[in-house]
Amino acid sequence: DLFYVAMNCELSSSCDLSSVQICTEDTLYIFDFLALGNEEKFLKALREILKNDRIIKVFLDLHHDAKLLNAKASIGDIRGTLDLHLVVEDATGEYMPDLNCVLGHFEIERHQSKSFNAFLLRKAAHAFIDICLRKNLEDYIRKSDVRAAEGNESDGARLISFDATNDFALVSNDLQSNQRLNDTAPFQATEFHTDLNDLTQILPYEISESILRCKNVLREICLDIGEIPLAWSGVGSDYKRYPLCDIAKPVVTDELQHIAEYITNFGLDNRASVEGSLHRISAIRNRDRRLIGLTIRIGRYVKGSTFIISDLLHAYPDKSILFLGGPGSGKTTLIREVASVLAETKNVLIVDTSNEIGGDSDLKHECVGKARRMMVSDQSKQKDVMIECVQNHTPDVMVIDEIGRSKEVDAARTCVNRGVRLIASAHGNLEKLVANPEMENRELTRIFANKSKNDRD
Repeated sequence: DLFYVAMNCELSSSCDLSSVQICTEDTLYIFDFLALGNEEKFLKALREILKNDRIIKVFLDLHHDAKLLNAKASIGDIRGTLDLHLVVEDATGEYMPDLNCVLGHFEIERHQSKSFNAFLLRKAAHAFIDICLRKNLEDYIRKSDVRAAEGNESDGARLISFDATNDFALVSNDLQSNQRLNDTAPFQATEFHTDLNDLTQILPYEISESILRCKNVLREICLDIGEIPLAWSGVGSDYKRYPLCDIAKPVVTDELQHIAEYITNFGLDNRASVEGSLHRISAIRNRDRRLIGLTIRIGRYVKGSTFIISDLLHAYPDKSILFLGGPGSGKTTLIREVASVLAETKNVLIVDTSNEIGGDSDLKHECVGKARRMMVSDQSKQKDVMIECVQNHTPDVMVIDEIGRSKEVDAARTCVNRGVRLIASAHGNLEKLVANPEMENRELTRIFANKSKNDRD
């Protein structure tokens, strides 16, 4: 006695809704918005169908399709839906099953043309409804309607959880919270820690006062002789520069020398750190090696930042992970937290080239937890310390910041071949990484094949 139709939405090249397929028991209708003469007439009829809870509307990905339909037709709440994502995930545990997975579950043969997607979905729904108890069907419809509402409110985004009893595998939040709440990994709120006390003690008073007012957004401080102090904040399109102090007073040599008196550990790469902190200070020198400028990178750690990648960290313990992104995108901040999280159960060693991960002190910073740390005296020796780490200290996991040169890639391959899990970062994106001549034929991408993580994601 049930009347149900399957619906499938297709996107245009501009990611707008271009067509809707609606399949009844014996007919497949395709409504092409580019060809429709009277679009509003169709949208009116579509609204009536979507709001009629006596008609069961079958979808594959309701979060996505509800967003598209609402953006096109301003429908609001969609009633009487059945999300086959929900049905198949509940039966198989497969998060976000694709069409092939859904059809395979119901033993339905795939068609080559996308034009038949709605037809195939209706066949899958027919197979499910035939064997489903009425009470169970009503429960799935209720949960699907909630998904449709979530899709509208969150612009198609999904609420997810991690199954703590299944290697933190991704699961839909509605299924996990309703059926296995005790198995859900507890949510970890992010906590930002930016300790500027050590830094303000070595900076001129006016600069110290200014950075304390904007510490949560501050990224870098630039001090150059004869120029007013500048600060950089934000990331990406929000990255901007502004005067750091209210008074436009240029930096003088004595101020730089005053700061340098507290920083005696500049390496050959002209980098140093404030002892006991995560801040990095880089020097600019003239031809006579006299100090004429400083760049101060603000170091911070973020507790809970790795929660969203819990499945990558715990479900694939033998897989290495490479974090990619531009300067200031958060690679080092994330790697610090990864080291701390994995060190709860594994022997984690950090190869710390500029002491940015664990801080510039013989005592590592608290943010890396139980992870151990090996310092690198010079960047050119990073590859040697990587090999020494494996040979002498038998780590389960090695954490490295800024891997990039060919010899380091060779060392990374050696470490992985000896059974060590590698957590590393590199500048740029995957396309730029492959194009890097230093990386050519060095197989860094093969070491981390299919396990890359771009910071923007």
